[in-house]
Amino acid sequence: MALHAHMPVDFAMNEDNQTMEEPSNEGIPGRYPSEGLSEIEDNDTFTPLPYMSNYISVTAPLFMNDFKSKIRTENEYLLKKYYSSKKSISHAMYRHGSVASDSEASNALAERSKSYVWMNKFLDDSRYMVDLFESGTTLEVQPNSEEEEEIEKRQSLRTHAAASYFKHLQRLMAIDLREPDVLKKHNLWIPRIKKNWRNEPSDRSDESTLYDDKVCPLFIDGNEYMTKDYDLYKGSISIPSIFSEYKLPAFVHHCAVELNGTVYILGGLMACHKHDDEAPSLKDFNVDGIKNLPPPLLSSVVNNPSMINNGRLYLMSAYSNSLRRPEVSGQIPPPLLCMKGSKLTERHIFFYGGFEIRTETNVDEHGVFYLRKRAYMNNTGYILDTMTFNFTRVELTAIPYKLVSYPTLAARFGHVQLSIPNNGYNSYNNNGNGNGNGYFSHQRHHESDENGNGSPGSGFESTSSELNSSAVSVGSPHTRLNNGLHNSGVHSILIFGGYKQVGDDDYEAMNDLWKIDVPVLVKGKRGYYKFGSTANATILSRSNPDAPWPSPRAFSADCITNVRDNTTKPDLLERLQENFFIDKNTFPIPDKSRALLKSLPHARPDHDRSKIRTRSKDSGTSSSSSTNGSSNASTNPFWKQRLSSPHSGSSTTLPPRFKPHPNPEHKVLILHGGSNKTDVCHDMWWLDIECETWSQIATHGKHKASKMIPIEIGLVGHSMVCIGGMAVFVGGLLQEDVDHLYFGVDYKDMKLPPQIAIGSDLINIFDLASQCLLGHTVIGDETNAHLTDDLAARLGIILSFGFTLIQFNGDILLFGGVVSKRLKSSGINLRGAILKCVLPSMKLTT
Repeated sequence: MALHAHMPVDFAMNEDNQTMEEPSNEGIPGRYPSEGLSEIEDNDTFTPLPYMSNYISVTAPLFMNDFKSKIRTENEYLLKKYYSSKKSISHAMYRHGSVASDSEASNALAERSKSYVWMNKFLDDSRYMVDLFESGTTLEVQPNSEEEEEIEKRQSLRTHAAASYFKHLQRLMAIDLREPDVLKKHNLWIPRIKKNWRNEPSDRSDESTLYDDKVCPLFIDGNEYMTKDYDLYKGSISIPSIFSEYKLPAFVHHCAVELNGTVYILGGLMACHKHDDEAPSLKDFNVDGIKNLPPPLLSSVVNNPSMINNGRLYLMSAYSNSLRRPEVSGQIPPPLLCMKGSKLTERHIFFYGGFEIRTETNVDEHGVFYLRKRAYMNNTGYILDTMTFNFTRVELTAIPYKLVSYPTLAARFGHVQLSIPNNGYNSYNNNGNGNGNGYFSHQRHHESDENGNGSPGSGFESTSSELNSSAVSVGSPHTRLNNGLHNSGVHSILIFGGYKQVGDDDYEAMNDLWKIDVPVLVKGKRGYYKFGSTANATILSRSNPDAPWPSPRAFSADCITNVRDNTTKPDLLERLQENFFIDKNTFPIPDKSRALLKSLPHARPDHDRSKIRTRSKDSGTSSSSSTNGSSNASTNPFWKQRLSSPHSGSSTTLPPRFKPHPNPEHKVLILHGGSNKTDVCHDMWWLDIECETWSQIATHGKHKASKMIPIEIGLVGHSMVCIGGMAVFVGGLLQEDVDHLYFGVDYKDMKLPPQIAIGSDLINIFDLASQCLLGHTVIGDETNAHLTDDLAARLGIILSFGFTLIQFNGDILLFGGVVSKRLKSSGINLRGAILKCVLPSMKLTT
């Protein structure tokens, strides 16, 4: 059977034939010159969001304009059917939070099942793909005279891009398969980037060749995102192809979790159109959307009728770049936005938080759809078994403590959520003794209660309603005790901050810290666990009212790193050289005679004689080099803090010979940025997970005068990963972006020359040892610090948010989200293709 290798594929986005109009945007200022107000407002008129990057199947035909118009009309029909399935919201369901009763739950499930029928029709890719596996399939395209030259050029480009793939497919088809549909999973989807998003950086040459015009190779380089000054070596950023039976949707505000090399994508919004020229017309839709959305949630995205709920689970293999969409069972969660997921075991994922958008539809006699969208908070946890794809619902119960008999864990979104292993080890408490209770020390908080620190009288009022207020200053009870021995292999979940809903259309930021423990009922083989239907939530708060604590915030960036590995190894070598020397008198004397039979007992070597003795320069005491000696305090602030007693008020460290052995896995949570509504946070906090103490960390920049000055980098909606000794920030909105998008502020009166705001890059890198921004030189003073980069060379700067970031095997995978250029009119665009970054683990920028 012959393959359709002759079939041309439309690799370029045909912008000339687009029928929809992109929203006008005169540029988003980040201390940049800008004219015109923001195009993001709470309007009832919307336009479909265009794609910046997208995927196209190599088996897809080259659609003509009449066929594209037909698909456009069909998508508009499906969109109206989708919203027609949305019923009126009952008065009882106006209650926010979990569903109030079983009858309301059944009504919600029935509504979702009807809408899923039309959602699956949007996801149907059969109309885009040619069946390569049926011998009678042929494809004939009759282009007009104006299109023949362009099609011939694209066909030659396609031959170079997909020739190796068709050779691979021929080998697969040589095998006699019982189920030919299996071959559909090997369908290749090739990325492409819109033309006006390419060739923007100034370091690109103007000369054009056939290969340079090729907009869709198997891997697209990353010059569209970072110039050569920040692309540390060529090929560090790419847009890979994927293998799948389905096209990867354009997700926004979704959840993605990596577990054992597989990325699980759930929830969020997705575009109902797969390509720009197939976007439906929205002139018949009138929207009463969700009000007072905090950054980075935009009305033009969340309330857009063309963005529908994602009710399916997608699996992306990080090894093979293959995508699949399994069938799920059990207590399936509703499609939730801004939900967070964390690893619970090697086989299970814990999802929590987020909100569901429910729509009430009314149609008048003229066929105009009036949509009323409202947000419903989720306060229920869901556990996914990644082997059986079965969901289990878990209710969270807050543990009572002093003077609060019925505490509540507020439903939230935009929060920080991470998992901590429950395996016990000898951790160090304030008295220098090991307690073996894992990361959370029971003895420390018991002593603090006896000493009066963190008691309910220290700044806490005995009302249960105060528990979820913006500032929490209550001491934690004895229920912090870790049940790691019983739940071996099961992680605890930490949750911090986020937004809770107050009233119908307002949201309040929080700064409370909770620990969630899911009980295990049965443990079986192959990682099987049966969890209880109720999980315990314990509040972890300040040990005393004066302890530092982050302000209320949401949509901040976070990651966990082992700071001791990054800071103490060089210090250990220096201290060994300063404080110890080799005692040559203890060197073993070699034997002049050798035993003929080494198996005899008297011929065996004496291991004690082979040890090299070392002598301390100060005390004169000797020790064996084969033993593990203790180390002094490192330069890390948390290591210094652990060697002092916070309750005694003294900062004197312990004597060297009595210092405890350092824990080889000293985990620290790094928290940066976020916002309290439209006020963007500029600070960085480190949480010592062992001691449960917060410390604010100052950030610095390299000044042109060969010194370091304090700087502030405020971002919200960004993500962070730690690679080696670096913290990598990706995406986010600056305060200037928030002012422009939410208030329409321009900068006509900005001082000249134009300044580049710190944090304007898509990728910002910090050195964790010095907390210094890498790759930039800062000018100005502490009150007005900005970058020295040439403005003409930074026209490709973009902002991005609404995506998820996955770190795997040294790579950074970026899924979904929206992008926009800060200096040029591009509006809000969807990222439909995966962005892959390979960043070095060493500081090449220094």
